[in-house]
Amino acid sequence: MIFRNKLSEFPRWVFPVLVALSALTIRAIYFFDFQDNPFFDYVSPNMDNGNYDLGAIHFSTGDWLINIPRGHSPFYMYVLGTIYALVGRDFKFVWIFQFTLGIGASVLVFYAGRMLGGKITGLLAGLLFGLNGVVIFYEGLLLRENLALFFLILSFMFFLKGLISENLTSDNFKPEPENDPKQNLYLILGFIALSISVQIRPNFGLLFPLIVAYLFWETFRHWTVRDRFLRLTGYSILFFGLMIPLIVRGYLVFHKWYFIDTSGGYAFLIGNLSQYSGTGFEPYPVFDDWINKYGIFISLKQSLWVVWEGFIADPLAFAQMYLRKLFFIFSSYESASNLSYYVFSQFSEVLNNPVSGFGFVAALGFWGIMFSWRRRRQFSLVYIYLVGLTLGIWLFYPVSRFRYILLPWLILIGSYALVSFISEAFLKKKLKSLASGICLIFMFWAFVQPKWLKAEGRFVDYCNIAIAYFENGRVFDLSRIERQAQICWNKEAERNLEHFQAGKLLATTYNLSAGYFLDQGDKTKAMRYLKVSRDVLPFQLFPYQLQAQIYENEGRNQEAIYSAQMGLAVIPNDPVLLESLANLYIKKGQFVSSWPVLVNLFKNAPNDQIREQTRNKLIALESQIPKITDLDSLLKQANFLYDNKRWQEALVVFEKINGVNRSEALLFVREASIHGFLKDYEKAEKAFLKALAIKPNDPDILRMLADLYLFSPKQSQFLAYLYLSRFVQLGQKLPEYQDRFSVFKKLKYDFENKKLDPEVKGLTEEENRKIYQLYERQSGKSK
Repeated sequence: MIFRNKLSEFPRWVFPVLVALSALTIRAIYFFDFQDNPFFDYVSPNMDNGNYDLGAIHFSTGDWLINIPRGHSPFYMYVLGTIYALVGRDFKFVWIFQFTLGIGASVLVFYAGRMLGGKITGLLAGLLFGLNGVVIFYEGLLLRENLALFFLILSFMFFLKGLISENLTSDNFKPEPENDPKQNLYLILGFIALSISVQIRPNFGLLFPLIVAYLFWETFRHWTVRDRFLRLTGYSILFFGLMIPLIVRGYLVFHKWYFIDTSGGYAFLIGNLSQYSGTGFEPYPVFDDWINKYGIFISLKQSLWVVWEGFIADPLAFAQMYLRKLFFIFSSYESASNLSYYVFSQFSEVLNNPVSGFGFVAALGFWGIMFSWRRRRQFSLVYIYLVGLTLGIWLFYPVSRFRYILLPWLILIGSYALVSFISEAFLKKKLKSLASGICLIFMFWAFVQPKWLKAEGRFVDYCNIAIAYFENGRVFDLSRIERQAQICWNKEAERNLEHFQAGKLLATTYNLSAGYFLDQGDKTKAMRYLKVSRDVLPFQLFPYQLQAQIYENEGRNQEAIYSAQMGLAVIPNDPVLLESLANLYIKKGQFVSSWPVLVNLFKNAPNDQIREQTRNKLIALESQIPKITDLDSLLKQANFLYDNKRWQEALVVFEKINGVNRSEALLFVREASIHGFLKDYEKAEKAFLKALAIKPNDPDILRMLADLYLFSPKQSQFLAYLYLSRFVQLGQKLPEYQDRFSVFKKLKYDFENKKLDPEVKGLTEEENRKIYQLYERQSGKSK
């Protein structure tokens, strides 16, 4: 009580200013840190923020209807587009605007806390909200949640002003007089703010019937039923009437009527099948099956029917799924749907400050429900917002950006509980304080993240950061890209996923490095990066093509042939490699070897000009290949010697025949086998490759080449993996298939789980700038 009396001596403006300054200071620090993050001024076109950015650009350039293909709620696009129209598409002004909203929201939370529990409660609530890292994180994203939360808090404040009389100590709480004209004004403003928040995020609409019911049964309980209906009908007309422009806009753009947002059916279905994990926004097999049937724009009616059928089939599984969702709504785990809180935390410790854990706030909030229950009429509006917003999340799918809008109300009642607990402790209510403390400890145990639930980003989050570094020239840095992509790689490996995204990012990193150092004349470094690129993403053509080109330019034709042959193991019909390989054989005078390569190029020529050029080469080559008059007798002799295992004699005959052989792959296979029997594995490899040039898709030849790399001193796990990958596609009917498929799976597992070491080291800022310019040219972004 003495402490409260001392507080009353401070001017009324001191505490809101203190809350505003603390919120401003921490946002200023984060704003400075945030500039190291590539997403500070880059928007991915493949995420929701890219959709809002596109809509804002359309509006700022005169497209008032925002004609874009995605059906997200356009309210935020209009606000964002207005900023673009006023100051240009400069994201720092967007962040300043959204951080300002956050500061304003912190002050509103202070006033709400002061009305509900006094100055200390208000101060604590305002500080806890203003300093919360999750809140700050979403204020720095191009997403609608920040704007929606501001209007939610604003609506709460208006309703609070309309429903209770502010008392600094809240000891004498009482409703406002029922016919007070101010009450009607505040309620009108509350419904306007709530309508705007629903237009931004439609699932907030579940608040509306709860608030109407509260007004009907509590606030207006002494009115006649007729008067209650008249007043509430007026509020309802106002609430829904404000939505008409957006609903009409939706019809004009999509030619169908829907409520604000077209994604309702999809969003509902993903989080309401019994197989749903309980958190996140990652499709799973059963969900994919339904989307394949109904399409990505599945209606809410169709989704409800699918969910109802599933519930009837297995109600227990559905009950377990809803309990999982409820746990994840209030645990500390921040499940991303677009961008990850955990990944962004590496750029600023502001996001990791002690009051940021959602489980910590949830524990305080549920503890606060116990303390506030004795004053439940006073806190009834807090309960309504908590219940309504929780339902809006629970009925869809829990992710961080959906559930973070619960924070203000959890903080309000949690702050009240903490202040009440301290007051009771000072009043020496030992038994009550002890019981309260035990309850708080239990709440922390229940909601603060369990050890088995790792607090970290998903693989896709790190890949997204790497992509942002690629696309943002301001912070382009190959070593950072490699680091983030390698984390993505390791997380993909943990989930036994193919490295499509991480492998592509790493390969692009190494290919760019190779291209840059080749331009600088450092062929050694260029070749090293090409090898690393090949190792992380074997099934790409670029490193093989460039290696072959480098070797050819150096006059190392045999190495160039070897690189081209490896590339053709990836894509047998690539015209660039086929032409390169044929020319290399011709340079070395191996006209017979070039013939099947040119034939393959002729069949797969990308245009008539190359086809005609190849035809002319084949005609010219015809005269270069000698003829053997006694070929039939030589063939009989070779096969006789082969069948009788007279290897040396057979080899002489086969080499003579294959000196003119252009089209019989089996003869090269037999020659290769003899070399193998004689342990001359290098010549065996060359003969097998010549056989493969004649029949690029022969599974037997692919298998034998893979066996050579697996079981001979010519061993190469990498090449065995390349050839077995094609064998498993083509050789399902061969008796050796199952055995080789098992070997392939092991090689694939080893490849996808191998440890990656940093390769990009010591690049200067100038080198990164030049490499980015090279990337722009290659990707067609340079103007």
